[in-house]
Amino acid sequence: MRTALAQSVGAAPGAVHRLPRDCPPETHLSDHNAGRHIHFSRNGTPAERWAGRLIVAQLALIEAGDRAVTPGRCAAA
Repeated sequence: MRTALAQSVGAAPGAVHRLPRDCPPETHLSDHNAGRHIHFSRNGTPAERWAGRLIVAQLALIEAGDRAVTPGRCAAA
């Protein structure tokens, strides 16, 4: 995941391309909380897999140039 994050902005995204194979999102629509929205993992998925699937989906959106996703780097130590 760290390698993919390091490659996600402006570099050859080899690790980003491998992530969906290694940690595939389980995309589905959910309608809880007063409106439909996309989930990238099923309820009850272990936290590590859930976080991985979410990060994979967001990195794919960034690499695809989705303007609704704004990448940035935290300045915290």
